[in-house]
Amino acid sequence: MLRGSVWMVFMRWAMRGIGLVSTIVLARILSPEDFGLVAMTVAAMQILIVLFSESGFRLALIRAPEPTRQHYDTAWTLSLALAAGVSVLMLLSAPLVAGYFEEPLAAELMRILALVPLLQGLESIRTVDLQKHLRFSADFRFNVVVKLASFVATLGLALWLQDYRALVWGMVAGAAARLLVSYAVAPHLPRPSLAHGRDLAGFSLWVLFSQLGEHATDLADRLIAGRLFGAETVGFYHVASELAVAPARELTVSVARALQPVYALLTDDPPELGRKYLVVLGVVAAISLPPALGLALVAGDAVTLVLGEKWASSAPLVAWLAPAFALHYLTRTNYTVLHILGRARLASLLRWPLVAGIAGAMALGGSHYGIEGVAAGRFFALLAFMPWPFLVAGRLVGLTPVDFAWALWRPLAASGVMALAVALAHQEQLDAVLRLALDVGVGAAAYTLSSFALWLLAGRPEGVESFLLARIGSWRRAASA
Repeated sequence: MLRGSVWMVFMRWAMRGIGLVSTIVLARILSPEDFGLVAMTVAAMQILIVLFSESGFRLALIRAPEPTRQHYDTAWTLSLALAAGVSVLMLLSAPLVAGYFEEPLAAELMRILALVPLLQGLESIRTVDLQKHLRFSADFRFNVVVKLASFVATLGLALWLQDYRALVWGMVAGAAARLLVSYAVAPHLPRPSLAHGRDLAGFSLWVLFSQLGEHATDLADRLIAGRLFGAETVGFYHVASELAVAPARELTVSVARALQPVYALLTDDPPELGRKYLVVLGVVAAISLPPALGLALVAGDAVTLVLGEKWASSAPLVAWLAPAFALHYLTRTNYTVLHILGRARLASLLRWPLVAGIAGAMALGGSHYGIEGVAAGRFFALLAFMPWPFLVAGRLVGLTPVDFAWALWRPLAASGVMALAVALAHQEQLDAVLRLALDVGVGAAAYTLSSFALWLLAGRPEGVESFLLARIGSWRRAASA
């Protein structure tokens, strides 16, 4: 579990690092309006593309004890059929998207992006084996190579075209690169088949509905902001969101991806699954909450120094969105447990009220307080809905609210100490670079020291601190030998 999580964290942060460099470089080449135009179109596109990308066929193969060749061929056939359907829907809906956002260029972008799901549907289905059989190092290489290829293509197009077209054609180039690399790392000659269509579809449809709710939660702000404000304002919001989401998403999604095949081994023993999940939850909180909160505290300096003065309007948005995403992705760990236990229908019933709550809060906040109200609405809605997935998932694996509180109190308390230390150490009169370095250094030291102190006070329970000390001990023994 730990080894897989580490590989997935490395993979997600390598990919995120490439993406962050890409955003920083492209932000200095392209305008906020370019980013806003593409962000609005991609938000509309992803509502459709999730019908393919989150269909659940791959998760069904992970859960299957011994899938046959026909299982893989059936999953590939169904995935390709869905992908082709999504591409057609994107072509047909292009005028509607342009009308919704009152942006004629959105139709052109939707027609170009219709190539993406079709290319994804043709990928080798055998790449799922990298995750199913815990071949995390191979999965790491596959995804990082694809991300690098996409970055190089997008950067080259941006230098050539100097406008929004670079972003959309870069996405198409990334999908094409993923298609080619997938067959290099996981060779497979697909054969059209529907032999196990009934078996795979029954589970996969509920996973799809659940994941639709997840993506609707992620994309609601762009859809609402795109309707209320212009492309330039949405561009500021989109870039702020890309920065703010990194600390939480890249850690928790990495762990969830690694744990799916591991949790699948424990489905016959829910109490043991609950005990393992509680440890994982504490680790995820310990490594995702402090960077998210820290980014919110230094948002002004971080945005100005990283992106430049023209993006300064994004700083207040980052301050709201970073803790909001931390809450969201910490809560999302519950859905991994629900899906592995085969309770995708229950996961769906939990997710869609959250979508409605977030959309309502953001629309209300945006209409009264502008784009910052959209970001604040996301935060308060997530805070209000956060307890319910924990209570539901906990009941299935024998965990109580007290168990969750015990797993989370140390990361929360240490994060509070960090925030207080940064507030006391902040020196407004310093140069921005020195001020940011001081705030980050003080925050990291305060969190690390307080976290270990609270761990000792709690009696040294199993968690990220014990994992780190054990790893350091093994390194020292290896070095001395």
